[in-house]
Parts: sequence; structure tokens; C-alpha cells
Amino acid sequence: MEWKIILTSIVSASFIVTLIEFFIKQSYKKLLDKKIEEVKEDLRQKSKVFDIQFNTYILVDELVYRARNSARDIKIQLEQQNIDHNSIDESTNKLSIYNNAIIELLFEKRAVLTKEVFTNLHELKHVVTRLIYIAKSARLGLIKGNVDIKELNIQFKNVFDIVDDLYNSVNEIIQKTIRVK
Repeated sequence: MEWKIILTSIVSASFIVTLIEFFIKQSYKKLLDKKIEEVKEDLRQKSKVFDIQFNTYILVDELVYRARNSARDIKIQLEQQNIDHNSIDESTNKLSIYNNAIIELLFEKRAVLTKEVFTNLHELKHVVTRLIYIAKSARLGLIKGNVDIKELNIQFKNVFDIVDDLYNSVNEIIQKTIRVK
């Protein structure tokens, strides 16, 4: 009779241990599944943000590049003293359009811009506004005939150099962020 009690005790204990082990495994499995879903959701959200940021940075790079090129066109005309009022107006209008687009982008996409990109773009909008002012002053002064083209050329070149530096800085930051380099 002792063997029956011992055998029953062993089988009962084994059953209880197996049952406890089963419930612990199920609990861990549910916990693990929950953690996996949380990680998946986090990755989905990060992926969405990266996609938005990536597209925004492509647009930023394009706008800054176009603004710099329009400013460069004006700079070349001033340097060569080969000033065509229509061409300056066209380049100034393009520059103004790109600057307005940059300003709108700063408002619309602020949440996905890194601090460095935002700071550079914010500075750029002020510098480009200064370039537009100098270009319009040059055009008006040339029409009236009371402008020192060399002085305007120096002013424009100094401000253009800032735009060029900001373009290079923004481009480098963006390429590092989207891992092009």
C-alpha cells in the first residue's frame, strides 16, 4: 500500500508541476507576443516618420539647391556687369518663389525636421530675403542710373556666399540623415 501512495504522490506532483509549467509557458508566450506586437507597432510608426522625413528632406534639398542656383544666376550677371532687367526679374521671382516654399515647409514640416536642418533653413530664409532685396535694389538703381554696380556686386556676393554655405551644410546634414554618404 505504501507504493500506491508513493506512486500516486509522485504522479500527482508531476501532474501539478506539469500544469504549473504549462500555465507559466502560456503566460510567457502571451507576454512575448504582446511585446512583439509593441515592437512591430513601434517600428511601423518609426517607418512612417522616416518616410515623411525622407520625402521632406528630398524636397528641402531640392528647394535650397534651386534657390542657390537662382541666386547664382543673379550673382553672375552682377559680376559680369551684363545686366538684363528681365533676367534679373525672372531670377528674383524664382528666388522669391523658392524662399516662400521654404518658409511654408518650415511651418508644415517642423515636426520632422532635425534641429540642425530647421536652424539652417530658418537662417536661409532670412538670407535669401536679403538677396532678393539687394537684387531688387540693383534693378531699380540700374533703371534710375544711380547705383554703384561694384558695391552691389560685393554685397550680393557676400550674402550669396552665406547661401552657398547654408546649402552645403543642409545638403550634408540631409545626406547623413538619410544615409547617402
